[in-house]
Amino acid sequence: PSQLGLLTSLTEGFEISATSLDGWIPSQLGQISQIMSNFHLNQNSLTGSIPSEFGQFTSMTSVMYLYLNSLSGSIPSEIGQ
Repeated sequence: PSQLGLLTSLTEGFEISATSLDGWIPSQLGQISQIMSNFHLNQNSLTGSIPSEFGQFTSMTSVMYLYLNSLSGSIPSEIGQ
């Protein structure tokens, strides 16, 4: 849900894995300005592309897991800069 974009900081990470979550990844998640640890959306039924807003995760110190979904497209160039 887009309401997840109302979060501003997650110091312990974000994990919604293996929950059968489906649909698009909300671009609003990219508005979380500080994720200090892991970001997990793996092993779900997510479709569509990775939002370019994920490039705003500038303070992430660990990894982003998106595997075992049905995502399409390429990794946005904003990620990893």
